[in-house]
Amino acid sequence: VKKLYMAEGNAEKAERKSKAEASAKAGTEGKDGGESDSDSEEDKGQVPLRVFLQYWRDEMEKYDHVDRFFRLTKQPDSQFIVKSDLLPLMEELLAFHPGLAFLESTPEFQEKYARTVIARIFYMLDPLNRGVITPRALRKSNLIGAFQHVDMEEDINLVNEYFSYEHFYVLYCKFWELDTDHDFLLSRDDLDALGNHSLTKPVLDR
Repeated sequence: VKKLYMAEGNAEKAERKSKAEASAKAGTEGKDGGESDSDSEEDKGQVPLRVFLQYWRDEMEKYDHVDRFFRLTKQPDSQFIVKSDLLPLMEELLAFHPGLAFLESTPEFQEKYARTVIARIFYMLDPLNRGVITPRALRKSNLIGAFQHVDMEEDINLVNEYFSYEHFYVLYCKFWELDTDHDFLLSRDDLDALGNHSLTKPVLDR
């Protein structure tokens, strides 16, 4: 499974190793008027070593693992994480997690699963329904631990926080049952039918 985060300490080790590799390559870059290795890497869509190291020093090195996750996930000019920021992480999860490989032939369910997971994350981390996750909310939450868990656990249904496919499927079936016109939108009246009209007005309004 492709890693969705960089554990503390790993990047520092990578930097030391990369510096050694860079020193070894320094004598060969740009000789004979040819392209440098960095230019070749850029042409291939790869990140040159010097660019990675500069980014690490400027944007990551002085922060702890929570702030690193936050800074990597949000847009550079934003102070918050929004729902669309989590889509690349979900795309990686769907592409590489063995517990979701069976969805490869059903892209429509991949999208529904991804959006349901994101909705569950925001329900827990954005209780005021502002559509953003703040650094404080992220730090107080179990989200990074859940990402670490799903990254290591091959059985997706053992990751009860946010990612379980079984949980998603139960939610999807209930949604389908309530969405009587099947327009993939729940009106207030649709939701009111849940639990024999047992939901309170504040819950329905939320």
